[in-house]
Amino acid sequence: MNRYPVHIKWGKERCVYDQLGVILPQASMPMLKNRSNPGPSESGVSPLFPCYQFAKFELHERLSDVRYQPGVAGLLSPGAAPVSVPAPVVEQIKRGGIDSIVDAEEGALKKDDYVCAVDGPFRGLQAIFECYVSSEERVSNLLSTVGVGEARVALPSMAVAAST
Repeated sequence: MNRYPVHIKWGKERCVYDQLGVILPQASMPMLKNRSNPGPSESGVSPLFPCYQFAKFELHERLSDVRYQPGVAGLLSPGAAPVSVPAPVVEQIKRGGIDSIVDAEEGALKKDDYVCAVDGPFRGLQAIFECYVSSEERVSNLLSTVGVGEARVALPSMAVAAST
């Protein structure tokens, strides 16, 4: 079974997640803990990748079940066939959070700080910190990772440490 990125209509993430969870127990929607004070209508968390979720299923058996759920725009398909998300990518996202919620501690690093990757496939590599990324940039990085769009590397803040 492969895990596919499901493109969700704007604002329908929670509804689709609940629906997919009934038919696909391994559907996932990584969340990001909001650092700003949430308003009265906000829960304090939002989707890590707005308008995208992951669903693990056999494509030939469950494609129509997923594709025709209310709120689903389709599967990420740059060509004729949907792309699958590599297992290490999903595992890295899971390791970065607790109960599917990633707590990105913004503000600890400044532009041009030296960092070292302490977890994941880039462990041990040194880099220069550029900036924290917005939700749109997180989606762009996800798409790059699965082979759609430009190549770009973004790591969870908990996967890097300041280096001297």
